[in-house]
Amino acid sequence: MTPRKPVSVRPAKVALLASAKIDEEAVKIVIRAYCEGSPPIEAIRRSGLSHVTVYRIYRYVRERLVAVEIYPTLSAFYKEMALLYSEGGPMFVDGPAMDAIDREVGQHRGVRPDNRPNYVSEKLYRSYGHGFTSGQLYRLVLLSAKQHGPLNRPVKKGSHHDFDVEFMRILADQLHRSFRRQNRISRDEGEDPSTFYQEDLFDETIEIVTKVNRKIHRKMARRKRRRQAEDKS
Repeated sequence: MTPRKPVSVRPAKVALLASAKIDEEAVKIVIRAYCEGSPPIEAIRRSGLSHVTVYRIYRYVRERLVAVEIYPTLSAFYKEMALLYSEGGPMFVDGPAMDAIDREVGQHRGVRPDNRPNYVSEKLYRSYGHGFTSGQLYRLVLLSAKQHGPLNRPVKKGSHHDFDVEFMRILADQLHRSFRRQNRISRDEGEDPSTFYQEDLFDETIEIVTKVNRKIHRKMARRKRRRQAEDKS
């Protein structure tokens, strides 16, 4: 009897959306448009999907970025601003800034009391420095779908090692690029490369390292709470 050839098994395809009969490439086009900050009408034109579908995908991506803490909640944003001020940074003037954000959020189609916090988080991310390029944000959204589950489902519990590693890698890469950029500027200006540790670079370095540390501490705190809950049960 002739032995059968082994059948090659392809890895399961990552579902960006669960129970959705939408072309995956079209979904990726919409996600990329969102990460670039393009309005939904542009995503509709590029993907060929209906406006209802595009607005829905935008909502899924926005909710996921809040859930994985790339978009800050309002309370987390206030805490970060207070911490920066305590470390010598500028004071965040709440009134005028939040009034402007409220006006812009109010112009979005489909904003309701239940989803308004997500729109505010999105605006805070885009208005007050985020550190990710559109390509990096797109990469994190796709990786989140792989690690945390489809975008239109709640985030799965458990280990999200690959996502966390990619998050850290991007921040480390930004740090590396900032050093190289400042080194190049120093050389162009005829300065000794060893003296390029200037105040602006120092501030940028501290900001990136702080983001990494906070991500690690949040993850450790979640693990601690999970262990305490398991011990009680």
